[in-house]
Amino acid sequence: QKIFLTEKYNLQSLAISLDIEVFGKHRAYKDAYILYNIFTKSLKTLSEIEKVEEMINLNRGKKRLIKRDTEMLELDKSAKYRGFFDGASAGNPGKMGTGFIILTENGETIFEGAEYIGVGTNNEAEYQALISLLKVSVKSEVQNIDIFGDSQLIIKQVLGEWKVKAENLKPFVREAQNLYSQIPNISLGWIRREKNTLADALSKKGIDAG
Repeated sequence: QKIFLTEKYNLQSLAISLDIEVFGKHRAYKDAYILYNIFTKSLKTLSEIEKVEEMINLNRGKKRLIKRDTEMLELDKSAKYRGFFDGASAGNPGKMGTGFIILTENGETIFEGAEYIGVGTNNEAEYQALISLLKVSVKSEVQNIDIFGDSQLIIKQVLGEWKVKAENLKPFVREAQNLYSQIPNISLGWIRREKNTLADALSKKGIDAG
C-alpha cells in the first residue's frame, strides 16, 4: 500500500493490477510465485534500499521508524547544522514517542529519527529525544550545531540553569550533559511549539508505532 495505488490489495487483485501472470489460486507454489513477482516489482519502485528495510521492519512490528540513533552520517565537519527535537506521551504517563531532525543551514534535511520508546512521561520522552539527537551528532563528529526544543524544563536543566528535582530525570540530565560537552561548538535554545512542527510530527509517529 505504500508503493502501489489500487482499489484492492489481496494477492490476486494486486497481481492483475501489476500485469503479473495469475495461474490458479491458493496453491502454495503459485501463490509464492505471484508474491515473488509482486515483491520484485516493489523493489524496483523504491529509490533506495533503506526504504525497503524500513518497511520490512515496520511490518515485523519493529519500533524503530526511520534511522537508528547509533548511525554515523557522512557530514562536512566544517559545516554548521541545526537540530530540532521533541518528545510526547499519550497520557502522561503513557505511550512515549521521540522525534528529532538535523538540517543544514540551508534547510536541507539530512537525518530524521522517530521511535516508540515504551511508557513514561512527557519529560522523559523529551529528554530521550534530545539524547538521540546528541548521540547522532557525536557519532557523526558534528563540530557546530544549534539545537532547539520546545521544553523549557529540558533546556534549562541541561544548561544547568534550573535544578533537577525529579529523581527519574537525573540520569537523563547526566547523559544529555555528557553528550552535549563532546560537541565543540553547540548551543541549546528554546522555541515555541509552533516553530517545532517537524520534530513534533516525528514524535507522534513514534507514539503511533507503539
